[in-house]
Amino acid sequence: MNEDDDNGVDSGECPFVVHGLVSADIENKTAGELRAIALKHLLNGKMLGIGHAATPESIYDNPQLYPQIFPWLFPYGLGGIGNEHGFKKVSDKARKKSLLMYHDKRFQLEPMFPLVAINHEQIKGSATGGYLLAKKSNFPTISEHLLKLNRSVMSDLLERLSSGEIVKPVSDLEKECFQIINDLDHVAHHVQGSRTNRKYMHNEIWALTSFLGAPSWFITFSPADLNHPIALYYADQDLQIFPRVYSKDDRFRLIANNPVAGACFFKFIVELFISSVLGFGGNHIGLYGKTAGYYGTVEQQGRLTLHLHMLLWIANSLTPQEIHDKILDPLSDFQKQIVEYLESVCAGEFLTGTLEQVQDSISAKDDANPDRTLPNLVLPEPAPEQCIDGHVANKHCRKCEKSQTWWEKFKSTVDELLFRLNRHKCYSGCTDPKYGTCKARFPRSTFFETSFDPTTGALNMKKGEAWLNTFTPLLTYLMHCNTDVTSILSGTAIKSVFAYVTDYITKSSLKTHTMFEQSRLFLITMHSSSMVMQVSMRQHAS
Repeated sequence: MNEDDDNGVDSGECPFVVHGLVSADIENKTAGELRAIALKHLLNGKMLGIGHAATPESIYDNPQLYPQIFPWLFPYGLGGIGNEHGFKKVSDKARKKSLLMYHDKRFQLEPMFPLVAINHEQIKGSATGGYLLAKKSNFPTISEHLLKLNRSVMSDLLERLSSGEIVKPVSDLEKECFQIINDLDHVAHHVQGSRTNRKYMHNEIWALTSFLGAPSWFITFSPADLNHPIALYYADQDLQIFPRVYSKDDRFRLIANNPVAGACFFKFIVELFISSVLGFGGNHIGLYGKTAGYYGTVEQQGRLTLHLHMLLWIANSLTPQEIHDKILDPLSDFQKQIVEYLESVCAGEFLTGTLEQVQDSISAKDDANPDRTLPNLVLPEPAPEQCIDGHVANKHCRKCEKSQTWWEKFKSTVDELLFRLNRHKCYSGCTDPKYGTCKARFPRSTFFETSFDPTTGALNMKKGEAWLNTFTPLLTYLMHCNTDVTSILSGTAIKSVFAYVTDYITKSSLKTHTMFEQSRLFLITMHSSSMVMQVSMRQHAS
């Protein structure tokens, strides 16, 4: 996906969020040089001295923990996490969510509070939900196998793998250690973002496909929190005016200082898309038909904003084989009907002209009014009241005139959004250094009209622009952001999308040496448990 070129503000203070502290300059300093730097900071800078207690604070059932960490957020040391409210104790997670929604937004604007809060939740989830799991039928064999493993060989492999060495098992003992990776799975299903959490997503997608059949659409969109009026409204502390047009620097500062607002905005847009566009859970049919089910995965982009990949199932849709057979049937008008359906919700070219013509039109608008507000910075204009007289557009009907004017503006707005947000522009990072080609596979193949291969039944959607993905014009207009809508009616397309969703988005980030470390710890635990059980059995026998 293309992202805005905005990397910071043009003037004034530039906010940023620290996600980790890494400095090669500090790492290479000697102890004496570090003391000199600290002394210089002590003499010239400001600091806050915090004493250390004799024992560390617990993150469990400790209502005073957060007031002590963030005294400026909890006046008088009250309102901490873990307090009992009446006869009902609110969970820590629910309490953190309520604090992030506090009216004065002080918890949102404190950059460390969300980071500490989610870290504590992940630590708790890891401690209570992380364990090694084996299939029930294989457990006796695997447990016996683990107890007989050579721990010194395991430790040696762990050290070699941790140092980056590529290890191939040679001896029988090394092969037995590597077999653990196949026998065991590191499970932490309740830990958000963990390897197993993503693996469960993988299984859910396949289970949904087994239940509903093949999906019909693959939809991707990336809400632009840096530009959208709703996201900026969530981030701003002045809630009197909506919508409001902000300068580039103000937009950047608002979003950079309040990442919680970006998350709230993303959740709002996704839920609105599901209910209003897909019609799921409502009393109207969705844009693509009656929605039978959907599965979405959220991915983080380079600048830490979120975008959604979604598989969509349409009720009563045909299987790829049934579609193939009907398309090739010379006595059926199915081919015409499905082309009309696909072209009504999916396009691959601009609505008012070619890429050059759209570019010239946008340049003319900018020259005529340099201060005009760009369409990606405002909310979409709703359609006017439609004429219900049942006649074709009439130039003497005021409602028809308004509707015609709105549709013309709709097309030009969609084209400008596509030109600014959807058009792929190759840069150094997207070029494969080995082959010199675009990693995103641009430019794409173009087709003058939607056609089918008479021998294979393969579908080629009408696509006039090589630098655009396929999209839904109405969705682009509603979302005002980069969108990508792909029809997956063939078996090949379904396999490709599944490979992307299940293998790429839910890919594992756990290294081999990390798996060995978990296996080694589990091995030690099993040996200890075995010894305790033997002692207990002897005591019971005596």
